Amino acid sequence: MLPARAECFSSTGYCQAVLTGVSRPNRASPAMASGRRQRRGGTELVLRTEHHRQAALRGYPDAPRVAVGAVVFCASRVLLVRRGRPPADGQWAIPGGAVELGETLAQAAEREIREETGIRIEAQAPIYVFDMVERDPSGRVRFHYVIVDLAARFIGGELRAGDDAAEARWVSVDEMQDLEVSPPTRQLLARQYAFG
Repeated sequence: MLPARAECFSSTGYCQAVLTGVSRPNRASPAMASGRRQRRGGTELVLRTEHHRQAALRGYPDAPRVAVGAVVFCASRVLLVRRGRPPADGQWAIPGGAVELGETLAQAAEREIREETGIRIEAQAPIYVFDMVERDPSGRVRFHYVIVDLAARFIGGELRAGDDAAEARWVSVDEMQDLEVSPPTRQLLARQYAFG
């Protein structure tokens, strides 16, 4: 079942939104963040490249990461993004990402949705919490997120893909059947909203 206010009002820019889970870790482990070390003339230099920084952000965390995202409904369509990076690379999912140090859940949700979709929301109370754990072939934990879903109100903005999202669009129930949607996204939409 869709939220009670699942339609857009062009004069006010209002849509009903609900927040959920994620894709992007927020910090590197200390070992990876430092990059590689090199001695030059008795001085140790730490070489930090964008490649090393990104590698540190992308997997094998030293602890679970907290993440948020947003399920936004508008005119009987849900906002989805096609992930541009692991986990769920290439799959359609709910937009979102990691909570940064010092952010509240609401602040993180508002920032992540703005970065990935161009949409502005007002985040509200948490409604659902779950884990996402992915292991590599050797059994090591590659990704581990604790994902917190929040209710939210759509404020405005122009839809566009950004940050970790390769593509962003409003998707109907029928259109969703033809997309490679991540299993957690399908499960959440079916359970909470009978959508899909």
